[in-house]
Amino acid sequence: MKKRIIVFTLLVCMMVSMAACGEKTPDPTSEATKQTETGSSNETEEVQLTGTCQDTGCVWDPYTPMKETVTFTKGIQTSSGNENYAAGDNIENNPFTRYVEETVNVKTKIKWEVDSNNYNQKVSLSIAAKDIPDVMLVNRQVFEELVENDLIADLTEVYEKCISDEIRDQMDSYGQRLLDQVTVDGKIMAIPGTSIAGQHNILWIRQDWLDKLNLEVPKTVEDIINVARAFVENDMAGDGKTVGLPMLDKVVGDYNSQYGFYTIFSAMGAWPRRWIERDGKVVYGSVQPEMKDALKLIADMYAEGLIDKEFAVRKGGDRNELVVSGHAGMAFLPWYGGAFMTDSVKNDPEAEWTLVSAPVGSDGKLHVFSQDPVSQFVVIRKDFEHPEAIIKAMNAGWDASSGRSERGAEAYQSIYAENPGLIWSVTTVPINVDYEDALKRGYDKLMAAIEAGSAEGYTTDVQQWYSSWVYDQEHHKEDPARWREALMRTQGMQAAVIDPYETEIIPFYGITDTMSQKWTSMEDLELNMMLQIIMGEKPIDEFDNFVETWKAMGGDTITAEVQAVVDAQ
Repeated sequence: MKKRIIVFTLLVCMMVSMAACGEKTPDPTSEATKQTETGSSNETEEVQLTGTCQDTGCVWDPYTPMKETVTFTKGIQTSSGNENYAAGDNIENNPFTRYVEETVNVKTKIKWEVDSNNYNQKVSLSIAAKDIPDVMLVNRQVFEELVENDLIADLTEVYEKCISDEIRDQMDSYGQRLLDQVTVDGKIMAIPGTSIAGQHNILWIRQDWLDKLNLEVPKTVEDIINVARAFVENDMAGDGKTVGLPMLDKVVGDYNSQYGFYTIFSAMGAWPRRWIERDGKVVYGSVQPEMKDALKLIADMYAEGLIDKEFAVRKGGDRNELVVSGHAGMAFLPWYGGAFMTDSVKNDPEAEWTLVSAPVGSDGKLHVFSQDPVSQFVVIRKDFEHPEAIIKAMNAGWDASSGRSERGAEAYQSIYAENPGLIWSVTTVPINVDYEDALKRGYDKLMAAIEAGSAEGYTTDVQQWYSSWVYDQEHHKEDPARWREALMRTQGMQAAVIDPYETEIIPFYGITDTMSQKWTSMEDLELNMMLQIIMGEKPIDEFDNFVETWKAMGGDTITAEVQAVVDAQ
């Protein structure tokens, strides 16, 4: 078996992906809608015996109920306590699981439940004992281990025949990039959850501060530096503690890390912590010459007092407090910012935030990198008798929990009317799936509704966005939650996916054999180098020493391994 060398990515936040886009209500008189409502256009055909199906209970299509109730087991992480169950409900018995059972005659039982910190260890023990649950949602590392131990089912046929049209259409929006990553030796070995585009950082900035200083909204790196300097010199916080820019303690961060500085780097042509292609070859961005210039600029900003002096020791909540307390008037955040942003206007009703696509490079575009399109792997135990039942449960659960399926619209509305705050992930098979361009689709629909003066005919999520926008237009900031919703769904999504941006395609997200042994130490070396240079503990030429040490530690070997994997794809 050809080995796929990959590393895991954690699940994407449901708020970002599942609430990002809405579809218009289909014409209820259309033939396609009629078939959707009945579950299948060929439900009266004889049962199909194929794949792993061994008995007459098999019906291989997206929605036809199983003839006899099918119960499967799954392993889960310990409940957070924030599920908002109604009295008597639990992970096995709640409105979503009841809808799934009523719709496709499939139930679930918990085989084991462990703390999130011990989840991967529990899975590894189950693999070693060759005793895994029927279904698990796993990361890349565990997926690879399950494949190598031949413990999970080939889902090629069940994917082709049983995935709902809505889920398939969303997965198809990624081209082959999505399925390629779950395909081994030509076989689909997992159902991939998706990671939508547009989650990169943009610039959030206090418009009221700009107005007080008669400044324009910054566009370039130089503009941002000048605005940060003006904010600090004029002490916009009013207590001598104004911060020009908060910065992540790891400096760069991942794709959607709050306060990461990677857009400063990318505007200068540098791509730290990313594998990129140059002249047809794969190289590691952190050891390229452009990094040195970017680090010098950020070190100069820090020395001038334009970057939070305590960035290296602050935790997430501490950085958030800089923003909500009015001590920082700029921050690099994703389009949705964070729920903490509502506290900004609670604390200061005069606060006005503007969201912009900045800093742009010399071409006038924001430069971002492509994120791994796979957020999670839904795997099914090898030889489980009814894999089609699990896929049906996944389809029905997504319909009822997403708010974006005509089939599940009534259930979605009634469930949340009776169970406000219920977490979607307590459904039977909680897959997180959306269009790659979900943000743009959502933005276009919202703008069309605003232009028409009505969201009638759109799905529940678009109607909710529109309602928040209308309310905030009439009662600006009176409801901070609606203010944030309106702001991020208009300015935020525009800055993220409508304004000009350029995407650097990342060719490799994985881990090679040498990386598995040395990468943690090499990442520590890299972070320490950046911190020492930025904070003035080492001169900028320390970067050259880092590059030499990185290569000596195995960097050249790892680069060759990555190149080999990319060449084989």
